Amino acid sequence: EMNNYQRDSKPLEFINGYCMWQPTLGSSFLTNAIGRVLNFDCQFGEDIDFAHRTEKLIHVKLRNRDGFIDYDGRFVFVFAEEEF
Repeated sequence: EMNNYQRDSKPLEFINGYCMWQPTLGSSFLTNAIGRVLNFDCQFGEDIDFAHRTEKLIHVKLRNRDGFIDYDGRFVFVFAEEEF
């Protein structure tokens, strides 16, 4: 039996063909089973929340916006601040 889709004896969770990979040093990223990495343009202090994603959307805090991008890196939804 092959364990190609396990790390540290734990199964990798693939969503939309990609799993989260977090190296010992450095930022986490998404990769597919053959090593294609999804790379998004981020600056220091910005966050791509790979743990909170669906088949189509990934939660992000980029360019002073909090919302969701698609797997091509385009904003699909941005939260608006409520005024009180």
